[in-house]
Formats: sequence, C-alpha cells, structure tokens
Amino acid sequence: LWRAEGELEQPYLADAVDIDAVPGNLLSTMAERAGFPETLAPAVATRILHEEQPTVLLDTDRSARIAEMAAAAVEPVLVQHRRGEIIWRRGDRLEPGQYEAALQEAQHFAEEGPPLLVWSHRLGTTGLIGAMIAFLALFMRGSYRRVLGKTWRLAAIGLLMSGALVVTVLVATEAPRFLQAAAVAPTLFTVLVILLAYDQRLALVVAAIQGALVAFSLEQGIGWYVLLLLGCATAVALLREIRHRNSLIRATTSAAVVIGLGTLLLSPTAAPAVPAIWGQSLLDAMLGAIAAIGVGFLVLGLLPSIERLFDITTGMTLMELRDPRRQLLRRLQQHAPGTYNHALQVANIAEAAADAIGADSLLAYVGALYHDVGKINKPKYFVENQAEGENVHEGLSPAMSLLVIVGHVKDGLELARDHGLPRPIVHFIESHHGTTLVEYFYRAAREQAGETGEVDEVAYRYPGPKPRTKEAAILMIADVVESATRSMSEPTAGRIESTVRDLSRKRLADGQFERCDLTFDELRRVEDAVIARLASIYHARIPYPSDEEKGDAEPGGDDNAGENDQIRPSSLPFRTG
Repeated sequence: LWRAEGELEQPYLADAVDIDAVPGNLLSTMAERAGFPETLAPAVATRILHEEQPTVLLDTDRSARIAEMAAAAVEPVLVQHRRGEIIWRRGDRLEPGQYEAALQEAQHFAEEGPPLLVWSHRLGTTGLIGAMIAFLALFMRGSYRRVLGKTWRLAAIGLLMSGALVVTVLVATEAPRFLQAAAVAPTLFTVLVILLAYDQRLALVVAAIQGALVAFSLEQGIGWYVLLLLGCATAVALLREIRHRNSLIRATTSAAVVIGLGTLLLSPTAAPAVPAIWGQSLLDAMLGAIAAIGVGFLVLGLLPSIERLFDITTGMTLMELRDPRRQLLRRLQQHAPGTYNHALQVANIAEAAADAIGADSLLAYVGALYHDVGKINKPKYFVENQAEGENVHEGLSPAMSLLVIVGHVKDGLELARDHGLPRPIVHFIESHHGTTLVEYFYRAAREQAGETGEVDEVAYRYPGPKPRTKEAAILMIADVVESATRSMSEPTAGRIESTVRDLSRKRLADGQFERCDLTFDELRRVEDAVIARLASIYHARIPYPSDEEKGDAEPGGDDNAGENDQIRPSSLPFRTG
C-alpha cells in the first residue's frame, strides 16, 4: 500500500491499521497513489478486502543494520571533572542519578586508581586493626594468663568479638536505617559477656577495641566512637557484681540514657545543619537506647548459658546458692547441725575478711557454707556433732580415724557433683584444708609406733589442692581459727589475736598460700578482720548469778542466762575443722 520511505497521512495510517473499516473507493484511491493503473485499482482494492494478508512486513535484518549505522554516527560526549571539583556539598539533596554516579566513581577509583593511593588506605586500616589486636593479646598476657593458658577461652573471646562485628556490618549494610542500633547492641553485648566472664578491667579494654573496630567498619568519626565507648563504660561501671536481676537492667538502662543523650548532642556536629536532621537524630537516639535496654534483657535470659560456656559463677547464682532452703544445705542442717552452725560462723568471718582486702565477699560466704558438706555422710566422727562425752574415735586406730577425717573432702566433692555446684564452690570444698597435716592423729600414730617406729608425715596430710584464689585462702584461715577459738574455755581478746596470727603464719610457713596471689599486706588485713569478727562473737559477758544466788532477781533478768552455755569446751582434745 505504501513504500517504506514514504510518509503516511493520519487517515491512511488509521485505515491501514483497521482495514475492514476502510471503504472500497478509498482503497482504490490508495492503490492509485501506490502506483497501480487506474483500471486495476478497483481489483487491487477488492483483493485486499477479501484476502487477509499482511499489508506491512518487518525487515529485521535491515532494521538492525540501520540501528547500528545510526549508533555509529553518534559522536561520543566526554565530560571531564578537574581534581578538587566539588561533586556535592554538605546539606545538598542528591538525586538517585547523582548517588549512583558517586558509587560508580568510588568503585572505579578502587579498581583503576593508583595502587599506592588505593592500598595505602587498606594497609593503614589493616595495620591499625592489627595493632589493636596485638595490644589486646599483650594486655591479656600480662594480666590474664589463665585466658592464654586455655585455648578455648581465647577462641571464645575471639569468636565473640568477630561475631559481633559481623552482625553489626550485616545489619548496617542491609538496613542502614538501623545503623545506630546495629552498632550499639552487638558491642554492648560483647562487653557485658566479657564483664560477666572476667572483670571490669578486661571489659573496658574490650569495649575500647570493639568500639574502634565498629567505627572503622562503618566509617564513622571519632565522636561516634567516643559515644559508643561511653555507653559501654557506663554499663561496666554499674555492674561490679550482679546479685539481683534488676542490677543488670539498671546498668543497661543507664547506658541507654547516655547513648540517647549523646546521640542528640553529637548530631549537630556530625550531620548537615538542616531542620530535618533533628527528627533523624531523635530517631537514632531512640533506636540506640532501645537496643541497649534490649541487650540487658537478652543477657539476662542467656545468663545460665553464659555461665556454662565460660565456666563462671555470677552473683545471682551465688545468691541462690546461699539460700538455706537449698537441698544440700537442708541436709547439712538435718544430719550435721553442729557442722552447719560452724559453717555459718566461718561464712561470716570469711565475708568480713574478704571485704577487708576487696575480694569477692559473696563468693567467700557461699564457699564457706558448703566447704564441709562432706561431713553429712559421717557426722558423728566430727566433734561439733558429738554429744557431751561421746568420742567414736576411741575405738579406732589413728590410721582409720585419719581416713574418716580426710574422707569428708572426697565426700564433699561427690555431693557437689551430684547437686551441680559450680566449679568455684567446688574449689572451696577441695582446698579448705589444702595439704595441711592432721596433727592429732599424726602424733597419735607416732606414739603408737614408739621410739623406733617411723610414721610417714605425707600420709597424714590432706590430699589438697592448695588454695588458688584469695577467697579460698581466706576460708582456710577462717575455718581453722573458728574451730580453735570455739574450743577455748576463755576466749579473751588477747588469746584470740594470738591464736589467729599463730595459725595463719603457720599455714603461710607450710606453703599453703603459695598458689594464690595473696600478699603479705593482705594477709595482715585478713588477720585483723578475722580477729575483730571473732572478738565481737566471743566478747566479754556479764556473769549472771546461779540459781542459788538469784534470790530476788528482777523478772526477765535471766533472758540471756543461757548465752554462755552455748560455748563449751570440746569433748576431744582436738578440732577437726
């Protein structure tokens, strides 16, 4: 109907599209214009109307050649940017095209830029990260040798820090809107776990290093790093020990307040000075604060798992263990009430001594409560559970009595394992006698052997181990001096002080404290605290008149008459602690 080079008028274009609606005379006219003779034009029109065949055919090959020729004829347009030219200014709103162009330019520079410029940034970042890791390793080598001594502890810390960093980067990459929360939550979680597993000092060092790694990874400034560090330091400062659940929530809530306020103060210096930034800053502050509080609840729920993973015992667990309604303590009360009362006195003494040197007083108290649980099995073989004049050791040889006395340590370890006591408490049970000599039965064995017989001193010593912590060393002192003081007929202040210092120095000379980091100054302060507590327990009392001397005593005047009766000399010439 028309040539490819021809131009159709609008009526003919419409007619060509809907051929059935075109009248015959109009088709004849179109046939004449296409070059058919006037006599043949009606026949052509009739054939077009009655035979359904395409009137326009697409020449694909020719169309492709024409497109290639047109593209080759277009001259390239090169836009040059001079070095230092500003792509956008602070506060400018970027169009999607500008943003994509900036990303492409950065990628192109990383791929095609001068190697010295490209790798200098990468090497600098790698060097700084390596320096921080080296500092952490040196710090732990000097102050935390027990971490480096166990590969799994070091691996756990490394996996914790790297895992937290990976989570931060992934969340920040996939959801940039939650950048603040992505940085706060994993970092604070890591710091709290290290705090629970070790102490505040290592937690602060990890907070500084982890915060720097996060700032590097997210390409944030120094102000943002300081804010992250302040939030973690606030939580660490308020969590010296966790004895109650609300202490953890209170600490993380305080950290949330610091992070929220700090975000609002940091926004004017780190973001464009436009009105819309305040709404964004407020949202970031809320997200950061919510993330910090959420970490508190998360750690609280994972606390039992954290304790098992790092083999630690938190204050909350210790508070539960000191409950006298615990099954093992109730058994001790029922089967060995004298031993239980002895354990209570030792616990009070050990707690005061631990406070005097800044040790863990709660751990010392709970460890003292359980240190003699092994006496449950054979309570009558220990003097504090014997009635007046009763002595079951009279019919036993010194060697047999030794097995019973020393066996309470082994029995205590079995009971501790059966009741799932944590490792720190188990150490109190196994080490409260260390490797000391059971002197009474050792002397008795030597007397039986006579002048010519020899008795192996090592065979009459406890199996150990020696105390490895300050708290365990304090328990050893408190245990022996409480037993010795209770055996005194007249426990005056002077005799108490002399007994405490003699027994303490005797164990020092015996090498019982050589595996713990107890100093001479701390040992002196422990002795002073023990003496003060024992003096308050066995203070001088008013001598009340006997029944014959009471006469016209005032009613109620004998309310404390039985106080002195609670202290009686032992039925045996020795104490077995």
